[in-house]
Amino acid sequence: MFFSPPKLHPPVLKTDEHRNLVRDKIEALASRRPKSDGRVADGSRVIIPLTTVAMSGNFDSYIQVQFPIPGGSPVMAQLLVDSGNDCLVVPHSEALVQSGAYKFWGAYTEPFGCPAYLLQGPLQIPTLDGSVYEIENCVFYACYKDNSWNPSLGRTANFGAGRVIPWPTMMVGPPPQTELTLACPFAYNNAYSFVEFIYGPAAAMSFGGGPLVTDGSFLVLNSYMPSGYTMMEIIPDGNWMSVVPTSLTINGTLTSWPSGTGTRALIDTGGGPVLVSDPNGQVNLNPWPDRVPCPPWTSGNYPNCNCTSAALQLGFVGYDNVGAYNYSIDTSGLPTPVQGLTSVVYNPGPGPDTMNIGGLSLLFNRLLVEYAGSRIGLLPQTPSWPPTIEMSASVNQPVAVSSSGVLLGYDSFDPGILTTKMTVSWSDLPAGATIRIKHDGSDGAQIVSWTGPDRSTQASGSLTATFMINLNKGAAVPVYIYVFGYEYLPLNIRLTATTS
Repeated sequence: MFFSPPKLHPPVLKTDEHRNLVRDKIEALASRRPKSDGRVADGSRVIIPLTTVAMSGNFDSYIQVQFPIPGGSPVMAQLLVDSGNDCLVVPHSEALVQSGAYKFWGAYTEPFGCPAYLLQGPLQIPTLDGSVYEIENCVFYACYKDNSWNPSLGRTANFGAGRVIPWPTMMVGPPPQTELTLACPFAYNNAYSFVEFIYGPAAAMSFGGGPLVTDGSFLVLNSYMPSGYTMMEIIPDGNWMSVVPTSLTINGTLTSWPSGTGTRALIDTGGGPVLVSDPNGQVNLNPWPDRVPCPPWTSGNYPNCNCTSAALQLGFVGYDNVGAYNYSIDTSGLPTPVQGLTSVVYNPGPGPDTMNIGGLSLLFNRLLVEYAGSRIGLLPQTPSWPPTIEMSASVNQPVAVSSSGVLLGYDSFDPGILTTKMTVSWSDLPAGATIRIKHDGSDGAQIVSWTGPDRSTQASGSLTATFMINLNKGAAVPVYIYVFGYEYLPLNIRLTATTS
């Protein structure tokens, strides 16, 4: 697995130690997911699980993909989901070229700097229930050497999720050449042109410590436009998916930002705080409210920084004033791990006012991208911290799982090795929903072993598991129960458990 950097924000992981740790955890999470030889039923909504990696105020998400090989096992890859890129780049090409299943269009340099072959053929994405969603005729880059611009980056592994207008095209092949459109993989199947980005509740996106690796975030593919979204036209002829910013309010004070022409707000599906370029000094706050230290990644790259944890209000319109949307970011009501930095404002010198809405914005909003059209949509959601059920030697009680889930805590136990046998039972699970018991552990309570199922789609039933916990000091909430069915859902369950 390769950790190539995203386009629009600093990489989350900086050391080999962290990359090795995250690689092992992502592979472990992927191995727990259900597997099936079945294909997604035509017309049904498609739920694709994402794995998020959070650390030091930033997060990224990863998607598992595979490439079928006739007569052999598929080639698997974990790829960064990157809205700053608009095409697929995979780290290896050998098996794909040798299989004969992929059309070869020549050798190029992919957008991040790796020598790569341009290929065309089937791409498969495992879904939440284990079935496979296939894009039959995807055009993509497959690297055959390490990055030639910066060899330390190795190979590129990037699932470009951006929508740019128009999609770039290339003339390829021998004369008479063929014109190919190079686009996000989702653009190659117009039957599912509306894709929702739904990131996990605050529990799954904790920015404290790290790196935190977790699932519980999803892409939902729709054949129709879901209700509730405010749609905005994407600015055409740009390198990145963006709309027009109209206002910035910090701690209740409306600033004069933005001003002038050429302003744009980049739609980033990762990162952290809202990043504001203020070359004209329009964010003139004196004193700055709720000032906090700027993160290390700002040094040298973002001059004249001011960093704040204050509440924000942001306003946007689409290109040519098509669609208007406003939202707020206020982390003061959330627990400590997700409080802190909300915005970095810097002055780079002459240029247009620009903004990166930051991954933090996607805890307060859902994102919808219309890949067959020219719009993005935003829908407000309230990031909420799930309640905690404190475990004891014996528990037998009803539990109302909220739409943000429920945590199981072990703060009442002394440090050491604990064993819990637990049954979760329910009725009336909505059709199409999954109840999931996440057992990723926490800073103060690592899951040593787990025996038993951890998810179900049955309308009524139970899950029984036995697991061991290494309890230390710190946040002892190693188990997280939630329900997802195109969105996070509440459910009444009964929790029965003994711990010794």
